[in-house]
Amino acid sequence: MSKKILILLAGQLREFCRINDVMAENITKIKEHRPETRISVVLNIWDSSCSYFPTRGIKSWILEKEQISGSAIELHTWLQRLKLRGVITDGRLNVVSTDSVPRPDIKSVEHFRDVAWLNLQGCKKMMEIEEHDGEKFDLIIKIRPDLIWSLDSVYQIFSISDLISSNTIASIGGSIGDSNQYRMSEYYDGFEMFHRQSFITYSAAFFSIVAGPIKLLTPSLHIWLKKYLTLNNVTFSTLPAGLHIAIARPKELFDVFSVELDNSSAAALVKSYQKLDEKWMEFFRQEKSEAEINTILETLDQLGVKYEKP
Repeated sequence: MSKKILILLAGQLREFCRINDVMAENITKIKEHRPETRISVVLNIWDSSCSYFPTRGIKSWILEKEQISGSAIELHTWLQRLKLRGVITDGRLNVVSTDSVPRPDIKSVEHFRDVAWLNLQGCKKMMEIEEHDGEKFDLIIKIRPDLIWSLDSVYQIFSISDLISSNTIASIGGSIGDSNQYRMSEYYDGFEMFHRQSFITYSAAFFSIVAGPIKLLTPSLHIWLKKYLTLNNVTFSTLPAGLHIAIARPKELFDVFSVELDNSSAAALVKSYQKLDEKWMEFFRQEKSEAEINTILETLDQLGVKYEKP
């Protein structure tokens, strides 16, 4: 039976320009496995007003507004190529401003507030496409744009999507878990699958949690999110361990941490970035002196990796 799928690439662009070919390859694999599916892709990204990244007080490298504007043609070209090859039905670029995010007084949850706003805008864009096309999406796959994912067996994700109920969220790692303190193998976020109704409920959590009446919010808002979803009859499922993913951090870091980059295949690339990511997270989790931290930040600066001190 033909299904309509929305692939929502949601978040900061970061390293997307370096891994977009891998992303395109995996979307192609989905289409090859389920040729009858109709796939739409939305690049749902922040503008540069959202630069928060919760890693020991260091802000992440992001694209400036001018770079996003300059990259628009490249991003549209990437989407158009997928469309011309018959991989996707439609492709759209949706740059979301955080200037209008409600309740800017909530300083302690800046990151979650902006994530929630982006999710809400992605849901609105989905409904705009549905209204334009006159039909609803069956499945939404939400992926961070800087996530490398290797689908050695594409059928794995669909075997779960065919089994889960309309009110179930299937995810990898701890993106909607009970705590922000994840083990190294679990902390990855940004690869989630929803049927339409659970995605709408998930996106609507913004109103009840961030813009709602709750006054005493803690940084661990994943707990509040899970409680909200549970109260709205949303259940949780875990995607297969075989769906390997890694966050694509700047390639310059491979030299900094003496990790070998193997890009011979998508699977090898994922493993390389997983090794790099372990080194990166271990560094920030260790008790380092200010001088040691400054040394590596200076090294990154020399390599052209952008960062800011808050």
